[in-house]
Amino acid sequence: MRQTRLTIIAILLLPLWVGAVAQAREIKAQLLVYRVAEPESTPYISRLLVTPETLRIDQGEGVSGYILLERRSGVVYSINQDEQTILVIDPAPGQPRLPGEYRVEQRQLASQGMPKVAGRQPQHWRLLVDGQVCRDRILVPGLLPDASRAYADYLRVIARQQRAGLAATPAEFTPPCDRVMYDYKPALDWSKGVPLRQWRPDGWRQELLKFEPAFTLDPGLLQLPAGYRRLSMP
Repeated sequence: MRQTRLTIIAILLLPLWVGAVAQAREIKAQLLVYRVAEPESTPYISRLLVTPETLRIDQGEGVSGYILLERRSGVVYSINQDEQTILVIDPAPGQPRLPGEYRVEQRQLASQGMPKVAGRQPQHWRLLVDGQVCRDRILVPGLLPDASRAYADYLRVIARQQRAGLAATPAEFTPPCDRVMYDYKPALDWSKGVPLRQWRPDGWRQELLKFEPAFTLDPGLLQLPAGYRRLSMP
């Protein structure tokens, strides 16, 4: 009789144990999915998955290759699944100052009539460098602030690496807008909020398709593949 009771208890507890194991294999992340259109190119998806420890950037399910940012250390890993390599990008020390010859201006434009997003009113901001329009963005202040911080940190790491080649690049190939947006102030607008839409005069466009504050995620998506050859960014 005692053995029968223990068996019944085990059967009753089995669904709880299975549920606990499944929950341990899943975590919650903030999700942002963008559609990006570049001049003379096919639009593509850019997906951001953010946890307190990690940022993953990829082009959606079934697409080879992705990027991981280890948020505490600031190290970026670019994983190439076709070549089975991991490019390791260490953050450069220090925060460089914007050169004095650039005149940077951010203007907030009228945004009345825009529908609220998650109860928040979007804002329209325009970035100008030396009087030239560089970029427009429709932002949502306060929406998924941790995702904004994570992506801003990633942009800063990449910008530090790009600046290493500025001295050897002729000025005509790096106009003021590009130098400010990508090399010195890459996270200028992300500090204000998550972009809903953004566009540049050259035809580049980005649009937020969906976002989720608690997206169920397989932890394996945030891990580095075992056995891949590692390369270091010089």
